[in-house]
This record gives sequence, C-alpha cells and structure tokens, in this order.
Amino acid sequence: MARVRTLPALLVALALVLAGCGGGGSSEGGGTETGATTSATTTSGGSGEGDAQAGEIIWVQEGCNNCHAIDGMPATSLDGPNFDKTKPSHEEIIDAVTNGKGAMQSFEDTLSAEDIQNVAAYIEQAAQGS
Repeated sequence: MARVRTLPALLVALALVLAGCGGGGSSEGGGTETGATTSATTTSGGSGEGDAQAGEIIWVQEGCNNCHAIDGMPATSLDGPNFDKTKPSHEEIIDAVTNGKGAMQSFEDTLSAEDIQNVAAYIEQAAQGS
C-alpha cells in the first residue's frame, strides 16, 4: 500500500527530475556537502553504520531515484535494481556505490566514505520499511 506523501516528498521528486542522473558533480570537495549531521544512527535491522537521514539527503542530491525504486517510490527514468525487492546488505551497497556495478558508475571520487556509509544506512532503512 502506498504511503501518503507530503509536500517535502513532492519537492524531493521535483529535485530528482531536475537533477538528472547523479554523479556528474565535481570531485574537488572530497564529498557531497549535505549540511546534515553525520553522527552514527542505528538503522532498523541494518549494520548500525551511517546516518540514514543524512543518506537520504545524499540520495536526493545525487539523483539515485532516477535509476532505483525505494520506499514504494518508483525510479523516475532508468530501470536499475528496485531496492524494495532486492533489499541489498550494507556491504553490498557500500561495494556498489564505491566501485560501481553493472551500468552504475563508481561514486568513490564524488562521495566521501562517510557519505557512502550514510547512503547505505538510508537504503537499508527505506528498503526494510517497504
């Protein structure tokens, strides 16, 4: 059953459409500036590494939802793995985001190790909630 989405969710969807496929940013900053706190937050059933709230911000900034469905929201353009169905492990997410996988590029040069941990925490939490 689809969850009712609020104005912030609509703004996220709009940002994703406008952002295009992520990863095109400069690697000069050593990571994405999220403006969010990056203290460790335990994810429900996950590894406990990373801050899921900060990871969601990075998810939006990098346009991950262009290719991946998660938390009941479909991908907006390309058809990458649906995390609601595949429910990848924390380690699988870290590996794919760091090194790339299939058609997905590596984000090792554009996201910090902490950012990648945060994205993994978000994916774990959101996929388990669906």
